[in-house]
Amino acid sequence: MIPMQFKQYVWPVNPREITLRYERTVKELLLPMKGSRVQDLGRKRRVVTGKGTFSGERAMEDFRKLASVFQEEGSGVLWVPGFPSFSAVFSQLKLLSYGREGEVPYECTFLEEEDLPAPKTPDFYLCKGGESLWEVAAKTGTVLEELVELNRLRQIQQLSAGERIFLRKAEEYAV
Repeated sequence: MIPMQFKQYVWPVNPREITLRYERTVKELLLPMKGSRVQDLGRKRRVVTGKGTFSGERAMEDFRKLASVFQEEGSGVLWVPGFPSFSAVFSQLKLLSYGREGEVPYECTFLEEEDLPAPKTPDFYLCKGGESLWEVAAKTGTVLEELVELNRLRQIQQLSAGERIFLRKAEEYAV
């Protein structure tokens, strides 16, 4: 198996558990008398966690080498066996406890560093009439509370045909 690697550090033995977590930001909107709708607000950064044990006479030395990589600032390329590499930050390293003689158990965490593109949001939504702010939020993938604040409206207010509902702050508009 290909060894796990971060920057120039190569694991002498891969962690026994490697977890690669993908997540999305999802918000459920409750619509009065219409049930609920789910909004997909985009993906979050990937998180990689590893749990392993350095063994043998060099166990503590191997842990110290990994700790020195953690001390370095900045991101680096992370290679996880079976997955494409990506830029990450070494965000956490734990010495779990001393195991048996010659064993050093540890846990490490990496957070994807790549800047995620912000979803393109139009400046406003043109109402069809009779819609609620909840429906506009669900249709446009925006957060209800932000719409209330931006447009200074009540959540229960019925919207008129042709009414513009701003979806982002004026300073965020393209110039």
